[in-house]
Amino acid sequence: MFDSIQKLTVNGGGSIDGNGNIWWQNSCKKNKKLPCKNAPTALTLYKCNNLVVEDLTIKNGQQIHIQFQNSANVRVSGLNVTSPEDSPNTDGIHVTNTQNIQISNSIIGT
Repeated sequence: MFDSIQKLTVNGGGSIDGNGNIWWQNSCKKNKKLPCKNAPTALTLYKCNNLVVEDLTIKNGQQIHIQFQNSANVRVSGLNVTSPEDSPNTDGIHVTNTQNIQISNSIIGT
């Protein structure tokens, strides 16, 4: 999680693997006998302003791949977000209370 960062750029063709397989096996969405718990987010940007996220791959997020929360002036481009078809309720990009966000040239498959 990035908290209260100004003028952050995440760029360069890297990859984040959320290792969701372990979480999904124990998910109440796959096994109704198990308790539901909040799953971790692969990448959270909280109270961040003037952000650039470019050319990044995020795969197998436990529940949310990337989250922008309470942030402003965000530019996202070249994002590749994937998880298997049978993964339970994985959000690609989750935007909450964020102003002036632009997402372009990205592939989201969750």
